[in-house]
Amino acid sequence: DKPKEEWEVTYDAHEPIISRENFDLIQQIMNIDTRSAPNNESVYLFSGMLVCGCCGNRMTRKTVPYKDKKYYYYYCPTGKKNGCKDSKMLKESDIAFCTLGSIKAYIDNIISLDEMIDVISEKKINHNLVAKYSTQITDVESQIAKITSYKMSIFENQLNGILSKAESKDMKDSYNKELARLRNAKAILLSELSDIKDNTSEKLKWREHFKSFENLTELSRIAVIQLIHSIVVTSKNDLSITFRYTSEYESALNLLDAQRKAV
Repeated sequence: DKPKEEWEVTYDAHEPIISRENFDLIQQIMNIDTRSAPNNESVYLFSGMLVCGCCGNRMTRKTVPYKDKKYYYYYCPTGKKNGCKDSKMLKESDIAFCTLGSIKAYIDNIISLDEMIDVISEKKINHNLVAKYSTQITDVESQIAKITSYKMSIFENQLNGILSKAESKDMKDSYNKELARLRNAKAILLSELSDIKDNTSEKLKWREHFKSFENLTELSRIAVIQLIHSIVVTSKNDLSITFRYTSEYESALNLLDAQRKAV
């Protein structure tokens, strides 16, 4: 047996115990600053999640006692003296209220997205989209072949005196630019076609991740870290929430739009 320091790691050698999506999510969550308060094992609701929209630093939780009660605030620790020109302080309860409303609205949007996709037969629409993109790719390939043929005839026309050397060069440069444009267009179409073919139910599991919180009535730490990537405080009345799986959500919207056009 090899000593531990000489062990080699082989990735993806076995069937994963958890999905790649969940593994990546856990890694992201572990990177969040989740410091708990002194002598307190629990982690605050928004620990590591709130970002000052002015200076970009993480906001800090502060306890303010008043008349036998405790009130909790988040503030930017940088402060105006250290370069934050617009530091803010917000009540934790206000942030929680706003965040809960945003989460519920976002989940409602995802549920509506699911319903709209279900109304249209996904298999049928994907088939139509594949046919549409395949036709466009064939058309682009035909144009590439035609221009390539024109380009090959330039030298012959120059030898026959039909074109001057300068005219031949200009035409060759023009054809090269057009070929580059068409090849780029073909690469984009092929990429989009690949995305459509890969649009399986397995790939869309992120929607179920959000829908599992459909009946959320009270904000919890679990909901915050599993659904939200970050919350940027731009003003006392404005929070900019970035949810997890944003790119997947936008891709689903684009797919739905493409499906509608293909019907």
